[in-house]
Amino acid sequence: TTLSASLNKLSVLPNEMENLKNLQILNLGKNSFNVFPDLITKLPALEIPDRGKCLWLVEILGLDMPEAELALDIDRSTLRRWLDDESDKAASRDARFRRLLSLTQFAKGSLRPQKLREWMRRPNPRLGGLTPARILGDEVGLSKVEQALHDSRYGNPL
Repeated sequence: TTLSASLNKLSVLPNEMENLKNLQILNLGKNSFNVFPDLITKLPALEIPDRGKCLWLVEILGLDMPEAELALDIDRSTLRRWLDDESDKAASRDARFRRLLSLTQFAKGSLRPQKLREWMRRPNPRLGGLTPARILGDEVGLSKVEQALHDSRYGNPL
């Protein structure tokens, strides 16, 4: 199933969208989201696995352990627990974890997983020469990465 919600100037997504179990493609281009919609992480057909989300997140972003700790704002022992817990109970309650999941889903709308990993690992002129994976732990850095990925959906170069 495909749903196009582009060009609607939406600032939030309706909660009823959680009921769309067969959704495979969701076009959200040209809306007015200030924050990536948390609902995206709850739609099962957008490739986030049912189990092992934390491990998937670290892999899809190409983060090493120190970068993952910073991006998630957690210590190493918590990260290891989250990586080992396939049920994702603790991680799923964390707002920053959900925000990073949303970021990956938004990015995957314009980048393939391998390209996202490559982009996350390279210094980026648009980010002042900083490497996206290394600035996710900082609120300003995370917002800049979100904005760059958002703008890429409209043809702006990453």
